[in-house]
Amino acid sequence: MPTIALLQQLPTPFMATFVLVHLTAPAVASLGGSSMSSQVMLLGREYYQGSWGETALVWAPFGIHVAASLVKRIAVRPRPFKLSVLTATAYPLLLLAPLHILTHRVYPSSSIPSISSLGPGELDYEFVKVGLETWPWRGWILYGGLVGCVALHSVEGIRVVWKAWGAGEPGLLKGWGRWIAAGGAFALVLAGVGNIAAEPLYVPSFLLSRIKSSYAQSWAYRV
Repeated sequence: MPTIALLQQLPTPFMATFVLVHLTAPAVASLGGSSMSSQVMLLGREYYQGSWGETALVWAPFGIHVAASLVKRIAVRPRPFKLSVLTATAYPLLLLAPLHILTHRVYPSSSIPSISSLGPGELDYEFVKVGLETWPWRGWILYGGLVGCVALHSVEGIRVVWKAWGAGEPGLLKGWGRWIAAGGAFALVLAGVGNIAAEPLYVPSFLLSRIKSSYAQSWAYRV
């Protein structure tokens, strides 16, 4: 069990870095709109995308963390179930995170004629705008749920890891501090997404049909 706990905690610095880089892009839309968000996103991709970088810095850390967490949950001796904030935000992420990855990364790369493998230059925040304009309530629920769970899970995870590694509990995250930190991150990112959604759509018709076809591959946008 100590080994499983260690495997669960070791990847967290890589995960936290990726989450910070990934969420900075929509957050800055409050200042510079979708154009600035797309530029920040392209810069962020330099950190983790590449022949080996994404596997080592994103998929492996997240895979190890999730696998160790599930093994720990299954292997632990039976005890009264207590739904903590950390656990309550982890379970929805098992659905929301894969759905987000499929919608924004896997399906757009499909080579089927209606999509024709959208390239990195076509997967900027105009792609996000199309989703929010065409499926507004679904888009807001999915983005809101994902960002909210990530923010709360990250804040709670920082507290757990710092305690486990002997650094004590971060003073700023004690008591109401953790809710303020998570709520602030949530509000900042969603405000940026709102600013992106309010902008006019600048997508040529031939690209618009490919983007909509990409979204339509996901069950969440078909129901």
